[in-house]
Amino acid sequence: MNKKIVFFLVLFTLILFSFVSASPDEINYIPGHILVGFEDDVTVEEVNILVNSFDLDWESHFPDKFSFWVKVLNGSPEDFIEDLEASEIVLWAEHRGNPQDSSSEYILVQFNIFATEQTAMQLINSFDNLEFSSINSAPKWGIVQVPIGEEQKWIEVFQNKEGVTYAELSEVALVTKTNPDKEKPETPNEFYYLIAIGSVVFIIIIFLVLKKK
Repeated sequence: MNKKIVFFLVLFTLILFSFVSASPDEINYIPGHILVGFEDDVTVEEVNILVNSFDLDWESHFPDKFSFWVKVLNGSPEDFIEDLEASEIVLWAEHRGNPQDSSSEYILVQFNIFATEQTAMQLINSFDNLEFSSINSAPKWGIVQVPIGEEQKWIEVFQNKEGVTYAELSEVALVTKTNPDKEKPETPNEFYYLIAIGSVVFIIIIFLVLKKK
């Protein structure tokens, strides 16, 4: 039998088994990290308390700026705008219609980077005829550091906590997912082994045919 044919058959077999052993179980997430999203009214301080209660660390990705929809209970919105803008934590305040409530008068108050939700709420509560309605801000989320190998365990823990909107793996190429409950389908390991067995059988048949020649 031609030695070159034998050499190429052996080389093909080695390459095939290398592919089979490397294909399954690829890691497509960052070990030791999970992404956790929070409701709009959750504060950094509340997340600190939650995460610290588990003796874990986290990295906040809460937006720096936010605004409040403030309902005017009595009087005209213009009666309060000047006093609101006089505050050192307010960028501006405007009389605007709230798309969620067209039957009442509202002021949209934009706070600066020095404001916290606590100090903003204290400011609004200092006015007798103003009432906090809702907050406008970018999505609130953070990266929680957990022991490697325990990511799924901590995902389930955070998913059951009040104020949490989602908890999921921190994927390598994706920061957020539109459907965290939908898992990426995996190719069963048996598929690769069937390919390997079929290829080996094919090689043996070719070997026997060439040997007869």
